[in-house]
Amino acid sequence: MVFVDSNVFIAIWDLDNIHHQIAYEKSRNLANEGEPVVISNIVIYEVATIMAMRLSKQKSLAFLDSIRKSEFKIIFIDQQIDRLAHDIFEKIKDKNVSFFDCTSFAIIQKFDIGKIFSFDKDFLKYGKNLGWQFV
Repeated sequence: MVFVDSNVFIAIWDLDNIHHQIAYEKSRNLANEGEPVVISNIVIYEVATIMAMRLSKQKSLAFLDSIRKSEFKIIFIDQQIDRLAHDIFEKIKDKNVSFFDCTSFAIIQKFDIGKIFSFDKDFLKYGKNLGWQFV
């Protein structure tokens, strides 16, 4: 399983994004390999909001429709994940790490997801000591 972060989806849908080509190619490779993709409802909300604000409401709705039709495993934040995210947020000293990212970290830990697809340096910093593999 591979956890896909919000910035990957944004890069795929935004043709002018600096990471567009690599995001597109890597996502195609994952699909061709049959790698199961895991995302959270928070990732979906974040992507839909950012896309509506930066690109267009139409693209945001198209993204949401594509997620609905996908075979991605969507994990919804429950109280246990929320508590774990809060604990992680409290332990991380860097003031610039978002609580959104901490919910992703909590999911990755709880479900023992070993592969991560993200362009976010906070994922790299946090995950390097936990043995996460980045695709």
